[in-house]
Amino acid sequence: MFECLNKPATQREFGDLIGIAKQNVSKAFLAGALPPGGTLRDWLLAYCDRLRGVADVRGGDDQRALTRARTELALTDAEGKRRALLREADRLAEVEWVREALDGWESVGLASLAKAEERMAAELASRGVEDVGFIREALRAVTEELATRPAPLQRTREEPAP
Repeated sequence: MFECLNKPATQREFGDLIGIAKQNVSKAFLAGALPPGGTLRDWLLAYCDRLRGVADVRGGDDQRALTRARTELALTDAEGKRRALLREADRLAEVEWVREALDGWESVGLASLAKAEERMAAELASRGVEDVGFIREALRAVTEELATRPAPLQRTREEPAP
C-alpha cells in the first residue's frame, strides 16, 4: 500500500514525511531513536515508539500520583460530608458514649464463660464422661486470652480523657 516507505530512509525525506526539520531528525538519529540503515517504515515505527515513550513519561507516574491524590481527597471529603449528615441526623455515636455503653461487658462475658464451663462439665459428667478436664482447659485458655487482650476502645495516647 505505502511502497514508498520501503525504501532506505534519509533524514531529509523522513523530516518531510512527518513534518519536522532535518535537525530534529538528526538529533533523533544521533540519540539512537532511528535505526541506522532503516527504511522510512522502520524509522516511522521507531519514531512513533519514541513519541509514545515521551508521552508515557509526561503523563505517567506524576499523572497517576496526581489522580491518586485527587481520589483520596475526594474520598476524604465525601467521608466528612457523610459524617456531618449522620451527626445532623443524630445517627453518629460518639466514642465516649460507646465506651460507657460497653463498660463492664467484658467482665460479664468472662463470668458467663466461667458459668458455661461449670454447666458443660456437669452435663458431661451426667452423661458418663469421667474426664472433663479437657473442657476446663479449653475454656480457661479462651478466658485467659480474652482477659489479656486490650479492650478495643481503649483510649489512645493522643485522645484526651473526658
